[in-house]
Amino acid sequence: MAVGGDLLVAVLITGGIGLFLLGAGLREAYLAVRLWRKRAVPIGELDDASGTVTVSGRAERIDETVRGPLTGRDCLGYAWRVVGLRTVRGFDGRVEQSFHQLGRGQEAVRFRLRDYSGSVVVDPVGATLRLNEEHVTDPVRDPVERGDVSLSGLSHDGPRQYYEARIDDGETIVVQGRVQPTADPRLDVEKIGVQLSGRGLYIADSDRSRAVRRSALAAVVSLLLGFGALAVLALIVGVGPL
Repeated sequence: MAVGGDLLVAVLITGGIGLFLLGAGLREAYLAVRLWRKRAVPIGELDDASGTVTVSGRAERIDETVRGPLTGRDCLGYAWRVVGLRTVRGFDGRVEQSFHQLGRGQEAVRFRLRDYSGSVVVDPVGATLRLNEEHVTDPVRDPVERGDVSLSGLSHDGPRQYYEARIDDGETIVVQGRVQPTADPRLDVEKIGVQLSGRGLYIADSDRSRAVRRSALAAVVSLLLGFGALAVLALIVGVGPL
């Protein structure tokens, strides 16, 4: 009975990982294709545009900034993640250790995007951020609390690695999103009565071609790992009956 229970747990975990990786790979492939199909247009032409557009320019602060939780640096947006050695203590006394992502998060504020033809406001709430990560060796704080072993037997007290990515003021980025009308008075100086916002907004701190390659590579890796996990699942199921 115990062997059958362990096999069922292995099947569920492996199957879940495989499906998650396949989903992530398909999403990255969709982003890569969408970026490839939509060439960048001058910001000054957005007042006549509609639907999804791609623009590139220099990100500029409007008024507010956010502070990166690991470096403490002021920026227009950030994404962080913490990877650590996770210890699981089972009810039978067994101890297993493996490296896992312990936590992640992101935050961004409205900013101005400017190119040679004009500027427009970007509202990044809910945006997909594809930013170059920095390995932070001495974080100003740890966003994932260290605590005692939980009721599930999970401990986060092992060694950790910290990564942070930012949209810095003055950095060149590419943005793809929907053109939306806005009544924000701060747009009066832009002479463009629209902003880039809404579902599907994508922001990368690179030019368009590198952003396409980044998403395409991520899609390939995720899909290969996903199919690999499902292949392992097929082997597990073939080993014996549940």
